[in-house]
Amino acid sequence: MENRKNSLLEILLNVSDFLILKNYNFALIGGLAYSVIYEPRATYDLDFIIEIKNFDKFLKDLRGNSDFIFVHDKPNQKRIFIVAVEDLIILKLLSRRDIDIVDVKNLLKLKDLDNDYIDYWIDKLKLIKPT
Repeated sequence: MENRKNSLLEILLNVSDFLILKNYNFALIGGLAYSVIYEPRATYDLDFIIEIKNFDKFLKDLRGNSDFIFVHDKPNQKRIFIVAVEDLIILKLLSRRDIDIVDVKNLLKLKDLDNDYIDYWIDKLKLIKPT
């Protein structure tokens, strides 16, 4: 299991480096973001949200750098952007999966949340806030 964890971390760091190098705005979302923000949990994939202004350029960047996940560097110099907890709540509410609703209930227990922001998007997207 440790090898898989290290592999996932290496991929996370390399994808992050690639996106930074290519000047894409992005954030880590999903189960790993939840693990960083609230509590660790097993996950075997990486979820990112990426701002793509020119999809053809993005595809060209990916094709031109297909080995980016194999680039090794000093891990202490990596930067990983994680989605804001309020946005993670909204994204998880959009998915409507049972595990995501449980995550939302836990995340809503955190202090210093921007509840006005959360409520605005719940209303705008016609989502249901779990109790």
